[in-house]
Amino acid sequence: MINSLIMMWEQTGTLIEGATLFPEEGRKGLRQWVDMNKKACENLKSVIGSSYSSLEKFFGTSGQQD
Repeated sequence: MINSLIMMWEQTGTLIEGATLFPEEGRKGLRQWVDMNKKACENLKSVIGSSYSSLEKFFGTSGQQD
C-alpha cells in the first residue's frame, strides 16, 4: 500500500510538470507539496520496516515457521 502511495505521488509530480495551466510559481509550490508527501510516505515505509524487524527480534521469529 505504501509503495502505491509513493507511486501516486511520483505520477502526480509528473502531471504537475506538464500542467502549463499553472504559473511556474504555482507549479513550484505543488512540486514542494508532492515531494514532502512522497518523503513522508518513504519515511513511514522505513519506520514500518524497522518496527517489523524489532518485533521479529523480540519474538525470536526471524522467518522460522513451526
